[in-house]
Amino acid sequence: AAAAGAFAPVGRRLFLQCWLCMWLFSFLLAGFLLFLLQFAPPGYLALVGGAVYIDLSLPMLFFSTCAAYLVFWLFRRLFSGQGASAEPLRLTIAHQGRQAELFAKADTGNALREPFSGLPVIVCQAKTLSGLAPAAADEFLRSGGAAEAGAGLRLVPFQTLGGDGLLPAFKPDRVVAAKTGQELECYLALSAKPLSAGQFSAIYNPELFPKE
Repeated sequence: AAAAGAFAPVGRRLFLQCWLCMWLFSFLLAGFLLFLLQFAPPGYLALVGGAVYIDLSLPMLFFSTCAAYLVFWLFRRLFSGQGASAEPLRLTIAHQGRQAELFAKADTGNALREPFSGLPVIVCQAKTLSGLAPAAADEFLRSGGAAEAGAGLRLVPFQTLGGDGLLPAFKPDRVVAAKTGQELECYLALSAKPLSAGQFSAIYNPELFPKE
């Protein structure tokens, strides 16, 4: 139930992988805490409301945080198929007889999925898809989110350091990676704000797309 609440809706195979990873890391965390309890002095660890508190000095907390970031960075570099520093990917988008090309940058921080289908979301600058995206999407952006979502639109919730909100999204007929020819099944969300200074006009998470 916990895995379904955290990861659904996703495919059966991906859900099984997520479920196994969740239990694996739960066991690793439990084993690590039991190991600490064997050697830690009394009062060093406390479990309050399901959260584990460790009595660390300020210097130890600083260096432990830096070490954790380093471990996650190395893990991502070793096991991620395409890092966030990879060159932008050229995408060909077709929808209702119209076609557009844009460059998308890999960003593993973009974990957006369309809520009902669970499909990954590529965030695009609205002006790059002008004339191809549904007119209701432009109206939604111009109104600042006050207008209702029109036909063919889905609203994707997002949250960043600067705040949260909803992005209008639609499912195009085809999205193809020009370099590999791989067809990406996804939604395109429109952002009124520019995503770069001109180097790319969309961001996508390569880890959300299965490799062919």
